[in-house]
Amino acid sequence: MASSKTDWPFSDTRVALGLLGLALLVYLPSLGDSFLADDFVNLDFARHPPWPWKAFFDPTRAWSDPVTRSRFKPGYVFYLRLLEALLGDRPAGYHALSVVLHGLGGFALYRVVRGLYPAGSEPLLASVLYVTARVNGQVVVWASASYRLASVLLALLALASLDGPRRRVSVALCVTLFALGLSMNPEVFVLWPALAALGLAERDHDRRRARLLASFACAPVALAFAYANHRASQVFYELPVETVPDWSRLLLYLGNLVVPFQLGLRWKCVAVGALLALALATRDRRLHGALLAVGAGALFWSVLTYPLTPRYLQLSSAFHAVVLARLFTVAGARLGRPRAAAAVLAAPWVLAGVAALEARDLPHFHYLSREGAGLLALRDEARRLGRPVTVRVLGRSTLDAQNRRFFHPELRFTEGPEAPERTVETGLPEALRRFGPGITRDYWFFPWFQDRLRW
Repeated sequence: MASSKTDWPFSDTRVALGLLGLALLVYLPSLGDSFLADDFVNLDFARHPPWPWKAFFDPTRAWSDPVTRSRFKPGYVFYLRLLEALLGDRPAGYHALSVVLHGLGGFALYRVVRGLYPAGSEPLLASVLYVTARVNGQVVVWASASYRLASVLLALLALASLDGPRRRVSVALCVTLFALGLSMNPEVFVLWPALAALGLAERDHDRRRARLLASFACAPVALAFAYANHRASQVFYELPVETVPDWSRLLLYLGNLVVPFQLGLRWKCVAVGALLALALATRDRRLHGALLAVGAGALFWSVLTYPLTPRYLQLSSAFHAVVLARLFTVAGARLGRPRAAAAVLAAPWVLAGVAALEARDLPHFHYLSREGAGLLALRDEARRLGRPVTVRVLGRSTLDAQNRRFFHPELRFTEGPEAPERTVETGLPEALRRFGPGITRDYWFFPWFQDRLRW
């Protein structure tokens, strides 16, 4: 089970610090942003839970998601409460934590890929591709998605733990981390079939046995949480789960994972087909296992009826990064310089994703957070005055009534003819000039997630 000796030139400490620095460099503009929609709902929920804390362990007594008012994810509730206790309502702390969690997730993926390809450029390349992937922008910048970063980090650590020298300890640790991640985020369910896929694709006998044993041990945990969520959906309103995969959603999921840019979905499907053809042509079973792990995520979301958004692709993006890193390395080897050529081939893809984040996505999130920043400042002013302040939001508000309740009783919102004491600008005119009229229709600026096949 121990890793073979390699000529890898970087220590784990240097790689971890480098990935944290890369995450900070990419997401530095977000550190000054405030909260946005759903953040205030979650903060209020953490401070004023509607039930005693022990009730969240019973899926028929309490829902765990204050926005949908459904689902069973008790780990999320306690994670949210811990963050609120530590960080209060200071946005900078949440954003900094998200950047750190994302960088650590990249390092956990690096450790996973070191087990798959111990001597190649794949480990570092996959982690860089993951940290800079455009599809992860939403989950890093949005404070309410912090738990997703934490749960995916736990999932990747669970997978990395299987490369430990003691199989029983490694499997026990894997199951424990899997259960913790699943208690926070039902999406982590896909790690169970991913473990089986990676195990079946593994050539090394000991590593195959460890992964298959871990998949077998994780099965009752996965099924127990699936049943608990099913029971919660029977008691509380929840969008239905389809019994047959929706193939259009599956194509949309895979197409936007492979090509996260504004391009016709049919061309994205062509790109998915080309990626599959290249991957299968390598005859690399470990690469095929990573592909099956991506497919598990796509199937998972093809039976759900929630509108697809980038945050649902996070765990799949880690396995997709493995696929890309391996393909770039194989191409580099054919050019005679595996590591250098692989880095050169991957650079345009990395730069394109970062450029889209910096030019389009992060400025859009900044616009969405302006209203929350203004309201937090007015709330503090009302507290200094010792009385409520009447406020009107100018422009198209991004906060609904559920979010606005967070500011009660310090702020009183008015839409009527009476003159308010204070006003808050949303920055809509500047946003319209930068993003166009679509910003008034799409909450998140990812119109490629609303695309449909047009042949």
